[in-house]
Amino acid sequence: MERILLGKQMRAVDRYAIENIGIPSMVLMERAALGVAQTVEELYEAGDKILVICGNGNNGADGLAVYRMLKTKGYRAECAIIGDVHGGTQDFQSQRKIIKKCGYKYSRQESSEESLDIDLKSFDIIVDAIFGIGLSRNVEGMYAEVINHINSAKLEEEDIKVISVDAPSGVDTDNGKVMGCAVRADITVTFGKTKVGLVMYPGASFVGKVKVWDIGIPWSVYGTVLFDSRVSPYVGEEIYQFEKSDMAEYISPRIPYSHKGTYGKVLVIAGSSEYSGAAYLCESAAYKSGCGLVKVVTSIENKSMLTVMVPEGLYEFYSAEGMDTDVLKEDMEWADAIIIGPGLGQSENALNMLKTVLSEKEKPIVIDADGINLLSSNRELLLQLDNNMVLTPHLREMSRLMETSVSEIKSDMLSAVSTFKRSYRGTLVLKDARTVVAGPKKELFINTTGNSGMATGGTGDVLAGIIGGIIAQEPNFDIALKSMTGVYLHGMAGDKAAEELGEYAMTASNIIDGLSMVLKECKRI
Repeated sequence: MERILLGKQMRAVDRYAIENIGIPSMVLMERAALGVAQTVEELYEAGDKILVICGNGNNGADGLAVYRMLKTKGYRAECAIIGDVHGGTQDFQSQRKIIKKCGYKYSRQESSEESLDIDLKSFDIIVDAIFGIGLSRNVEGMYAEVINHINSAKLEEEDIKVISVDAPSGVDTDNGKVMGCAVRADITVTFGKTKVGLVMYPGASFVGKVKVWDIGIPWSVYGTVLFDSRVSPYVGEEIYQFEKSDMAEYISPRIPYSHKGTYGKVLVIAGSSEYSGAAYLCESAAYKSGCGLVKVVTSIENKSMLTVMVPEGLYEFYSAEGMDTDVLKEDMEWADAIIIGPGLGQSENALNMLKTVLSEKEKPIVIDADGINLLSSNRELLLQLDNNMVLTPHLREMSRLMETSVSEIKSDMLSAVSTFKRSYRGTLVLKDARTVVAGPKKELFINTTGNSGMATGGTGDVLAGIIGGIIAQEPNFDIALKSMTGVYLHGMAGDKAAEELGEYAMTASNIIDGLSMVLKECKRI
């Protein structure tokens, strides 16, 4: 797993390294510029023209250092400064003085009344050093004009490569918001650690390939700063980006001397007379994730379909009178993990089953879809959530849980997750293009697998099945880590399906098919 930071956390790390450790800011700046300059050199072909566009803050100072390094090596580099060249930061002024003493020239645009007299389309490589991670308000005026010109030039001349310094100018590195407009980069060279805003959408759409460059700050500095309540709204919460290499550690091993009970038993309480497909998808995904046995509790109307589609399954059918509570408790006793909610409906029978499941305080429980909707409409039940439970809401379901708007949650998913977790126990899996997982140990995980082909009906049912199946195989393992493993695996399977079919034609069933292929790639050795 890769530890990632908010932009404000990285700025605090920089300050501490400078003010308390004594690393000169110009040393950090030179190291940062070296990483960008080397990236430019890797892209450079003989005869290429390079333009470095700088603001007048410290990101612009990085850009000036990049320009100097490229000119010193004899590259065909030019520089343009946007903003008041006499009103920049101290480091910017220092770098500008160095540029002048070296005899290197630059163009400038200091107000909206002026225009940058440079044809951006005549360059092969553009380095964006306008704002970086320090942006705190929407981009307007001449800055917006320059950013839009960069994007237009890249659109018209597809061969132009854009490299952003630390972050694409216009992206909020705390949450991924686009502050009015933002540079569309091919490569972002970020310093120290990856920033949250480079991973979360919509910012992730602007960064291109992210390269993390070490600027020489000791890890002890990060540890000191990151638990400072003045720096992070998520005090004590560590933010991680899951990686494929983590799968080998968290996917349960297969044992030569084993039987079907070795790999866990999942109870799926799902499906109704109107939504039979949800039970099928959840059950199939649980099996495909590697668990040994799956039993489905569902409406009698689903019998003929399920027993044919999944003959491996075990079944408990209830009639119109509803599920017998004693029988349900026996099924729960049988299981190693329980899933409730996909396609369940919100009838009185569904509510009674949820109440019965919530009484189980020892075994892992995944609550999805209608299970979450029932919690939202019977809010006293939220107080029964325990640390053995996993909630898997999408944004609309989360808005009902938190009694707030989807747009507010979407604008800062990490903050929404953190707020919810301060009130309720368990593990939360907030689903979106970037799913965020938060467990009882105050760790936040961000998932980066998956694609737009997964924006189709039934994919949430598949995810619930995968998480339940993964947990059942090692029910005493860290539930948050197992949930994140399921989320990552779900996205990997979706990516595999997209490779085979394309993103337009994918269905939830294709994700289940993709599981067998990706599990072969990341099994524990």
